[in-house]
Amino acid sequence: GELEIHLTPAARPVVAERVALLQARKPPGIWPAPARPPPHSLHSAPPIPAPMPHMVASGGSERNERSNRQERRRDKERKEPQHRDEASKQSFFDKLPAEELLEKELELRQILLDSLDIYFQKHPAGEGPALSMIAGQTKAYQEIKSSFLKGVSLREWVDRRIGGEVATKMGSNGQVIIFPRDREGQVNADVADEVMEAADLLDGKAQDFFDNLPPDGFLSQEEVLREAILNFLEAWDDVSAPPTLKVLQRNSEIRDLTKACLSGAPSNVSLKMWIDRRIGGEIATWRKDGRAREVSIGLRTDHGEEADAANSIEEAAAEASSTKKRKVEERG
Repeated sequence: GELEIHLTPAARPVVAERVALLQARKPPGIWPAPARPPPHSLHSAPPIPAPMPHMVASGGSERNERSNRQERRRDKERKEPQHRDEASKQSFFDKLPAEELLEKELELRQILLDSLDIYFQKHPAGEGPALSMIAGQTKAYQEIKSSFLKGVSLREWVDRRIGGEVATKMGSNGQVIIFPRDREGQVNADVADEVMEAADLLDGKAQDFFDNLPPDGFLSQEEVLREAILNFLEAWDDVSAPPTLKVLQRNSEIRDLTKACLSGAPSNVSLKMWIDRRIGGEIATWRKDGRAREVSIGLRTDHGEEADAANSIEEAAAEASSTKKRKVEERG
């Protein structure tokens, strides 16, 4: 019943040397000799191994528990950066003097006041300049941002440090704007109402996309797209006949940059929506006479008044249509 191996005379010394080497390496008394398996016929099936714990039918509950643990861990990971950011911001403001402004703060305050003066000289009836426009066009602000406002947005600094003379609110185009708090004697609208009014223009996912963008600056891909659009408009020959969005989007560079910039946005976020909400202080979009099929686009310095008038007509027409529809529904 035992297995016998017959070696040729030439192979015996080699095998004997190999066996002696293996025995010399094995520590004595550690490895027990393997038990001889019970004899079985050549046609008998091998024994069926016992199922592993993870193969048992109750594994569904284990998978659910693992999934729940992973979800709780992801939740914790999402919340931890927010808590750290809030703590970092609070620490930043706690270190500032309560009764005066630092030198960097005085410089920043002056930049904002100068921007307000320039804006209202050009647009006496305007809402106020967008923070993103000030941040994008002012080199002095960029230097202060990198050396002083680390981890704190410009809006947060304005509200907490010079909120007595400069106010912030959400503009009608969804951008954060600033204006003198004593303009016309008071703040014209409650900030919370302004935020809700602007948010009503978008669905939840689109609003979340814009809320997660920096309010007083641009992401790198936004900055590149902004520069490309400004260069396109500045090179346009006929100021009296501005291009349309369709013409702009035929430019292959702008088309590719738009795709990269809005890659993480919901499908209903358009280039027009991004322009209005992110760079609307520099670039205007409008439908000619408030009712043209095509959307025109141009620099605010050239077409700001025309765009504002056309958009007012379009908004009034939309409001009238909405009111009419509501009355019909009430009668029905």
